[in-house]
Amino acid sequence: MPAGLMLEMAKRIFRKLAAPASLPLALFLRIALRSLKPFLHIRFVRWSSCSLGTWAIPTEVYLCQRDAGTHPRRSLDIFYHFDRDAHVLYPSDRRKSRIANEQLDKMFRPHLHLWDGARFLDSLNRLLPRGGDFLYTLPQPYDQEGLLDRFPAHLAFTREEEERGRRGLRALGIPPDAPFVCFHARDGAYAPRVRPGVGSFYGNGQGVDVRDSAITNYLPAIEELTRRGFYAVRMGKVVKGPLHTDNPRIMDYAWNHHCDFMDVYLSRHCAFFIGQNSGMTTLPILFRRPLVLVNVAPFAEVVYASYRNSLFIPKIYFSREKARPLTFREILSHPLLFRFLPHKYSDLPEIRDELGLEVQENSPEEIAELALEMHGRLQGAFQPSGEDEELRRRFTALLSSFSHVLDPVPDVQWMRIGTHFLRNHRELLEGVGEECLSS
Repeated sequence: MPAGLMLEMAKRIFRKLAAPASLPLALFLRIALRSLKPFLHIRFVRWSSCSLGTWAIPTEVYLCQRDAGTHPRRSLDIFYHFDRDAHVLYPSDRRKSRIANEQLDKMFRPHLHLWDGARFLDSLNRLLPRGGDFLYTLPQPYDQEGLLDRFPAHLAFTREEEERGRRGLRALGIPPDAPFVCFHARDGAYAPRVRPGVGSFYGNGQGVDVRDSAITNYLPAIEELTRRGFYAVRMGKVVKGPLHTDNPRIMDYAWNHHCDFMDVYLSRHCAFFIGQNSGMTTLPILFRRPLVLVNVAPFAEVVYASYRNSLFIPKIYFSREKARPLTFREILSHPLLFRFLPHKYSDLPEIRDELGLEVQENSPEEIAELALEMHGRLQGAFQPSGEDEELRRRFTALLSSFSHVLDPVPDVQWMRIGTHFLRNHRELLEGVGEECLSS
């Protein structure tokens, strides 16, 4: 058993043994909360700000829910920063480890009731049964209800911050008002550097992650976009290495210039963002910027492309045993394969022996085609053929027929898979019969 996990178990046992001494305080707090509830319903909210992926979109969706009036009347939600691993992994710097981006924390604060002292009250409340009456769990890290299309972005820069951002652009070599795109590849460098010990704490080690991809595969797309007048900014808080290019319109900001403020500013002002299902791509979604998602994996996370202003393509699941790519139906029909992550499932015989699974990244050509499709759509110059629309209809019909395994989304018809990708991989739609098309 990993040492970190053993330490955590020991601490939990100690807390349980010490709990009786705290029961009078917990009882007093519960009486106060219940007495106030008819007039003011207080709820404690764990704010998982340690990771952009679990923090940014859930908070923005929460604010949209509040605008929509879906929260209880006369309620007061008290947020506190929460990192379930911090007390074991980062005992000397607990607060910093709980915040993935200081600028985002600063911009969210005016919209929330944030008090880190609520952690103690929440812990007391959880000692007694029915603690859930005074807890609130933030939404999933994607837009299940389609609220991002109904309500405007809640975050905005001050005049001083806008000027600071323009200075940052000039420092990168981007002229004022010049169009630029952002691009990012999840390369596996972030967690070991920023959150060391997380892998060993949970016993996952440092194995290959199916979500990782190579930034070099983005370069043909980026080169073509610069020929069309764009500047391009490589994003990332921590990356494995520099980006090797002689193109003066491509800025390796992640390697040379990174700061939390510019992460948010660049994501807000880019023409569109090219990335994958990772924490970094939540930033453009906050500001409703167009999003090009490539290398989506595991397949279950195609739901992140339910954001209307997005295009996506998934990784290919190639079976060495079958000597061909697995179809979308085969992936959706296999509960382990559908949510496949190597550090969880690589030892299961269904995947290791029966399939001989190899998860293949999107090719540079596929990434370039999707990026140019987004550019064409934004310019009003991209027109899919009738055949292309039929292929997309077959894909969304298949997703609809598997709604019982997909996480909830407002409407799969919003999800736009890359036109060229689907045209070039028709074999992935095999097995989509009339029962899907008529559903």
